[in-house]
Amino acid sequence: MSLSTECAGPLLNARPANGERKLSAWRKPKVWAVVRQFTTIGNWLPERDDGVPLTTTRMPGSEEYQIGCRRVTQLGNAIYVEELNGIDDVTHELNYALISYPGATNPFPYSLINFQGKVIHKDVSLGNSTFIQWSGTFETEPEGKETMVNELEAWLRAAIFSLARYLQTNGTGKGNRYQV
Repeated sequence: MSLSTECAGPLLNARPANGERKLSAWRKPKVWAVVRQFTTIGNWLPERDDGVPLTTTRMPGSEEYQIGCRRVTQLGNAIYVEELNGIDDVTHELNYALISYPGATNPFPYSLINFQGKVIHKDVSLGNSTFIQWSGTFETEPEGKETMVNELEAWLRAAIFSLARYLQTNGTGKGNRYQV
């Protein structure tokens, strides 16, 4: 079963019911400068609400900003590896894939198979701000469909809020914890 989920909107403090967010004070170059750093996403992503921290590191031999660059993401005892599949500094689009769970440490309640993520930034003409769309497609067991879509949507919302918080604090703070 192939599924997709996304969280999008012009990003910040408002919390509309449709999941949109507003990064009103930041123009695309500043937002993109943070997001395009594929292996440092752990600097601004939140920990879970149970206090489990999230960290990321670049795999040895990987070159930042290069197709094929790999990051290791650790969420508590769970570890997964993601690979940069595309980065475009003109359109401000980043594509990546989850490629493995070393030691079978899937941090999710069901399988997350063939996950493909995409982050796109666009200028918003009103207010000179940035629109961000973060989406993912994946496969999972039929009985896990609703749970996994909810889990990933919560993570994407938290990531967008965390990015706004990181920018608000000039790189010194992460956003709120996200609920599991």
